[in-house]
Amino acid sequence: MQPTLPPEILCSILKYTQITEVLLNFSRASRQFCQLAEPYLYANAAFHPTIANLESFLKAIDMPWGATDKGFLVRDLIFLTDSHLLQPAELHLIDKTLMKMVNLQSLRLVWPLMSFRPALQFIQGIPSALRSINIAYSDLDPTLVRFLEMQPQLETLWLDCPSFHRKSPFSASPWPKLRSLTIDYSALPHFFHLPAGVTHLAVLAIPYYRHPPPPKPTAFLENIRVLSCHSTFHPLTELVAFFPNLEWIEIRESRVHLRVAEQGLFPALERTHKLRGIRFAHQVVPPHHWLLLEVYFNIVASLQFVEFYEVLGGFQRWYRHSIEPITVRWRCLAGNEWLSDWVEDVDQIDSEERMLDWLF
Repeated sequence: MQPTLPPEILCSILKYTQITEVLLNFSRASRQFCQLAEPYLYANAAFHPTIANLESFLKAIDMPWGATDKGFLVRDLIFLTDSHLLQPAELHLIDKTLMKMVNLQSLRLVWPLMSFRPALQFIQGIPSALRSINIAYSDLDPTLVRFLEMQPQLETLWLDCPSFHRKSPFSASPWPKLRSLTIDYSALPHFFHLPAGVTHLAVLAIPYYRHPPPPKPTAFLENIRVLSCHSTFHPLTELVAFFPNLEWIEIRESRVHLRVAEQGLFPALERTHKLRGIRFAHQVVPPHHWLLLEVYFNIVASLQFVEFYEVLGGFQRWYRHSIEPITVRWRCLAGNEWLSDWVEDVDQIDSEERMLDWLF
């Protein structure tokens, strides 16, 4: 008799298997392997929400798995809409799918601007165990507000939709566990009244026109430690003034560094007194960087380093009083650096490792 691994060991291996094809091949080996692999096969689902795909997915999750259906197994769900214009029939199937996701923890819904408005009515019930939501929407309407407020476990919210409300549509404290927030600039004031909790804030679509004066201090504003700016315009002076306890600023900008500095970054830094680091996610070290670095460190006495993108891999981090930069590699996925620990979650790499990063 051939020796076999206990199911517990096999499940531990499957837990770290991310490639769907490998999980499928494993599940076809035997009935026992199929039962072991199914929870991991259905845990992460991502597909284009066409009628054919949605109907196939609904048919699959309606099949029984033990004492329940497979909809209970789905933890992360992503609808890859891209430029596909969603039709009412597809939106109805999306609603029907979400009603069955009773154990869903992460949801991504990105709607094309010219698409029909998503229904999101959830006639049979709303999934309320979500910890992460990523939604791009046409506007912050009552249906979407209701859906979001029914998520008490929410820890991460990416809400890319403009708001035309004069007053916040949200209640006083709908998300007690919320820690990171990505929001359109027009909707940002709707969160000022929330209790302290959010420490990481990313702001989308910062307008070029002057911002309103900073609001009165609130627990929400005073609790922000990390600010990530996603915009092609950067009059940052007024925005940075909102957050008196900022420690880290990320600029996700592709224009020439000097243009960014001239259009608000230097004046904005004059209002920061606890800032420890600045990182430019897409900009290389500018010409005459010695003079610019001196300006940064002179403006902010607490500043420890300035970080720039490195074309050959990694990032160049210039520390105060350093002669040469060190090259670092973040331990997280690209784009998630602002959510990580800016000191602990980086590794110093040498030129050979940097070249391997660039090649592969």
